[in-house]
Amino acid sequence: MYIFLWISAILVASFIIIMFTSIIMEVQILKNKTNDEIILHIKALFGLVQYKFEIPLLDLIQKQDGKLSLEVDEEIESEKSQDLIQEKKQLFSLSQIQEIQDRASQLFNQYFNVVNYIRKKLLLSKLEWETEFGTGDAAVTGMLCGVLWGIKGNLFAILKRHVHSNNISFNIIPYFDKELFKTYVHCIIRLKIGHAIIASIKTAYLYLKRGDKQNVKSSN
Repeated sequence: MYIFLWISAILVASFIIIMFTSIIMEVQILKNKTNDEIILHIKALFGLVQYKFEIPLLDLIQKQDGKLSLEVDEEIESEKSQDLIQEKKQLFSLSQIQEIQDRASQLFNQYFNVVNYIRKKLLLSKLEWETEFGTGDAAVTGMLCGVLWGIKGNLFAILKRHVHSNNISFNIIPYFDKELFKTYVHCIIRLKIGHAIIASIKTAYLYLKRGDKQNVKSSN
């Protein structure tokens, strides 16, 4: 009897601890002469679960039939074993990209309440965005520097207004005597597992509710 109670207490305590632990999503965007890629690193359960996604930035290419498209090389590896889990190459036409964008917009509208709930529960632990650039023309570089500071300033205001954040750092380094472009983004986002589970339940509820409405319409 006592063993059963101890086991139950341990299971309940473990569940509560897990619910309050965070899923950590670390995003790095690199753009320079040697590295052009997006790195997504996901960690959970005190680092026991870790996955790393490396996606080269989209390259605009010319297909043989003359139509423009976007090609993506994607690699997924386990952080613990460093083994390559999945490697694939995808080719998207501009029409397919438009379809993806339209579908994403539709899903956002359908599940707006879930997205809004996640937004309120997210913690932006860190956001660093540094840009080095130069056009070779001092006047043009100075003008573009002001435009970039305006963009980053607006983004800073939006994030401060809508997202819980701890550390946001933006910087721009202009070069007035040479042509150069480098940018680096480092972002760390935290979401408690309990909140992620609640969001999943909300999503499932909305999905089933939408399915019931469609069935009623079809029966009528």
